[in-house]
Amino acid sequence: MTLNKAQKRTILIAVAIAALLFATITSLRAGGYAGWDRAVAAAAADTRASGWTSLWRAMNDMGSAAVVAAVALLSAACWWRLRSWKIAVSFVGVVLSAYVLQSALKSAFGYERPDDAWGITHDGYGYPSGNATIAGALYGWWMLLGWLELRGRVQKIAVCVLACVLIAATGWSRIYFSVHYLSDVCAGFCAGGICALTAATICFWRRS
Repeated sequence: MTLNKAQKRTILIAVAIAALLFATITSLRAGGYAGWDRAVAAAAADTRASGWTSLWRAMNDMGSAAVVAAVALLSAACWWRLRSWKIAVSFVGVVLSAYVLQSALKSAFGYERPDDAWGITHDGYGYPSGNATIAGALYGWWMLLGWLELRGRVQKIAVCVLACVLIAATGWSRIYFSVHYLSDVCAGFCAGGICALTAATICFWRRS
């Protein structure tokens, strides 16, 4: 498939919006965690219960290294079987690029995590959220592929909804366990989204 002019324009606009949002969040974060960060953290803490904890621990695992690697490799194998080697390789590339990007950004900013983290293991700096970045890249790439490759409207919507749920749930789980604030997660979504959009340009962009 080759992107048409409208799709190219949409992707470029989406990259610009994601980069602008990341820059805005980073600018706000430079002054310390904002009131809305603390308000969302407090709201998440108020919902804590054994049932919710089990659910959000499972959702947190959707952004873990083991699950992400398994999903990426399984996806790559499926697309390789469909004889689309570029897309197959892109799944490995998008995850690796997201991992490298979030690691570099964490080292560059050096912002600490919340002090009251609990329930799951964590390490390293907090900004941006690594799980949110990688989930945004991997499941965001699945969403873009579904929208670009699937023909049926119902199938497109189903893939997009599932991807959005996985991305949002992974991000919220990090807030629920107080290992990240909302700004960390949103910045991660922006960075991961840029990785997914970059994969789309590499795989589908052709000169018209």
